[in-house]
This record gives sequence, C-alpha cells and structure tokens, in this order.
Amino acid sequence: MSNLSLVRITITFFTMIKSSAPIWVLLSGFIFGLFPITPTLIMVGLLITMGEVLTSFGEVEFDEVGFLLCAGAAVCGGGRWALIPF
Repeated sequence: MSNLSLVRITITFFTMIKSSAPIWVLLSGFIFGLFPITPTLIMVGLLITMGEVLTSFGEVEFDEVGFLLCAGAAVCGGGRWALIPF
C-alpha cells in the first residue's frame, strides 16, 4: 500500500502520514492489552494525532485515495510492531 500511495501523493506528505505509526502502535497495544491505558499515554497519543491532523490540512495537493492508502499502510505497520513480542 505504501508504494501505491506514492503514485498519488507527494513524498513529503507520505513522510508526514507515515510518521503516525506510533499512534497505531499505541492503539494496537491498547486493543491487544499490551499497554495499560493511562492518562499520560492517552495525552501523548492525542498530541501526535493533533499534529498529524494539522499537517494534513496544510497539504495543497491532497488526494483522498493516496491518503487512505498511506494511512492504511501506517495502521498495518503499527499493528505489526505491536505484535512483534508474540
């Protein structure tokens, strides 16, 4: 999905979206019970999410399909990193 998204979006936007991987690792850890849900972790996740949203709104050549492909790749990567201990 990552390579296909590069056809539709710029490399800088791709890098910004792929940097959301820690959010997906955190959410996957919460879902699978790997991390305890604490207010501190929730605040960190929300701050990273707000930064990602702000960078997405600043993109001039926004392409929904490219964004969804890149975000899907980030979600899969985050899930993969969360499941490595198993």
